[in-house]
Amino acid sequence: MMDKDHESERKNDTGTQQQQQFEVVLSLRLSYQQEITQQLISEDGLLVIGKGLGLDSIVANLLQLLSLSTIKHKRSLILLINATDFESFKINEELMELSWLDDNNKPVTLNTINSTVNTADKRRAMYEAGGVVSVSNRVLVTDFLSEIIDPNAVTGLVIMHADKIREYSNDRFVISLFRRKNKWGFIKAVSDDVEAVTKGGDMQPLYSKLKYLRLEKSFLWPRFHVDVQHSLTSKKNPYTVNEVKVVMSDNMTKIQTAICQCLESLLNELRRNNPDLLTEYWSMENVFDHNFVQSLRLTLDAVWHRLSFTTKQILGELTLLKDLLRHLYSADSVSFFQEVSDLVDAGRPSASNFNKVSAAWLMVDESMAIISCAKSRVFDKIVDDSSPKTNPTSNNDFTYLLEELPKWEQLANILDDINQEKEMKKNEKEDGPILIMCKSWIGSKMSVHHPQK
Repeated sequence: MMDKDHESERKNDTGTQQQQQFEVVLSLRLSYQQEITQQLISEDGLLVIGKGLGLDSIVANLLQLLSLSTIKHKRSLILLINATDFESFKINEELMELSWLDDNNKPVTLNTINSTVNTADKRRAMYEAGGVVSVSNRVLVTDFLSEIIDPNAVTGLVIMHADKIREYSNDRFVISLFRRKNKWGFIKAVSDDVEAVTKGGDMQPLYSKLKYLRLEKSFLWPRFHVDVQHSLTSKKNPYTVNEVKVVMSDNMTKIQTAICQCLESLLNELRRNNPDLLTEYWSMENVFDHNFVQSLRLTLDAVWHRLSFTTKQILGELTLLKDLLRHLYSADSVSFFQEVSDLVDAGRPSASNFNKVSAAWLMVDESMAIISCAKSRVFDKIVDDSSPKTNPTSNNDFTYLLEELPKWEQLANILDDINQEKEMKKNEKEDGPILIMCKSWIGSKMSVHHPQK
């Protein structure tokens, strides 16, 4: 009876500690971000949020709240999975800011297992220290199987880029190993790739990912959500959105058309070689989907060993051409021409390898238009009006075109309009800085130089 009483008192004491309340400070200023964090704290689920709505800040504040253990003498261990180096850096910066704002609780830091932590003893020491640890799914599978870390010692998993989980992926294997021994730990999954989860309004991919993640609930927060719109709309200073259509140059238009025709030709060849595996998804309407090639690979994985060399070659070239089309809008003309030249050299038989099969896209007639127009964007000669007129046929009167992306001219015009509007108003309260947001760091570096011209 005494042992039962002590056990009952211990359980009651544990329950009291679990219900202990903490005062925490969050760095989330928008109401929808706070509501999302509350949803993820209250129950496990998959968060699918629109891009640019502050996912990294939400994850950082979520980790801050989850790492505050409510059980005495117990150190929490939260594993952040699939975060890139840049995302880990941003989340760690957010956690440092939260530690400065919150003096009542112990600061939370993010420890990353990367190439420098290359021994089992170092990883075991990091796990035993507790806190928040960022680790890749591949390393975590190895550590679970080799018992470097006990799944029952893990408080929970926070999975980034949950849209990439597949039936036979490492993420699903990690969750299976985790749940085999740990029935009480939480699983929170997040993704900002709405297209990969819904695929044109079809919710079946979402159901499949919930099954792989072993979750029952999903939290959907698109940009048109009522709370998101309410948070981003200012009643005092209503904003206006102006969309500027950038017209491509003639050479860019020809390259775009030629690449699309090459893609269509490769897709027709793929359908012709695999009539038994053909589905309605194999069409030009879907070829520009972000995960189109990955979807094809998943469809063909079961019979991959029976596929012809041509089919495997076409799958790889579809990815190359889609990347080339994307770089047409983002890379400068010199870099784009260099990329096209490299692809042509890599796709043709060389003097050292006569048996090499030529790339399928180079056999399409429109491939010549890609090569010639990419070269024209760089090496076409134009008359240099600034040089003195000596001999009309002299090469000194010409300069190379070195075509610039049209969007930089549009950006310069927009900045000129803003500066003129500022000069007309001359209101010091509204004379703030101009924020230029880019999709990639390459675009941000290029934008620093072009508007100054």
